Amino acid sequence: MISTAPGAAPSGGGTALAVEEEDTSWPPRRAAGAFQNTGAFQGLGSYERRPVTDDYFTTSTTPSDLLDPDDEEDEEDNGTPLAAVGYTAAWYGVPVVLFGLGALVAGSGQGNALDSFTSAAPGFAIAMVVSMAFAYGLRSITTAWKSASVGLAAAVVGGGLATVLNSALSGNSLT
Repeated sequence: MISTAPGAAPSGGGTALAVEEEDTSWPPRRAAGAFQNTGAFQGLGSYERRPVTDDYFTTSTTPSDLLDPDDEEDEEDNGTPLAAVGYTAAWYGVPVVLFGLGALVAGSGQGNALDSFTSAAPGFAIAMVVSMAFAYGLRSITTAWKSASVGLAAAVVGGGLATVLNSALSGNSLT
C-alpha cells in the first residue's frame, strides 16, 4: 500500500511517497484508540499472542513437526502382562489392609471381624486368582491401557465374576 507521507517536503518538485507494509497478522488489528470507549475494553488496543515457553507446560524447547516422521515422541511403555497382574494384586491389597486396620480398631467386635475375615478368605483368594487371570489375558490381548488401569479393571470384573460363579455353584441367591 503506497500513501503520501503527511508533512514530507517534496524533493525535486514531486511528492514524497512512503511504503507501508500491510498488517496480515491474525486476529486483525484495529487502529489505535478503537477500543477507547467500549466499557470493559477501555484503553485496550490489539493484543499479541505469545507461545507458551514455561517448562511446566512444555517438555521440549523445540516445537514438534507433525508431518516429520523422524520427529516422533517416545512410545510409552504400558507394561507387561505380569505388571498388570501385579497391579491387580495391589488393588486387592488395598481393601485387605483397610479391613485389617478396621479389625484392629474394632475393639469389642474384633473377634467377629477376624472370624468374618477368615471365613471369607477362600472366596477372596478365588476372586483374586480369577482377577489375575483376567488381567493377564486382557494385557496379552491389548496394550492400549496402562497396566494400573488393566489391574483395576481386572479386579472389578474378576471380583464380580467370582461372586456370580460362587452364587451359581453354591446355589445361594445373590439377593
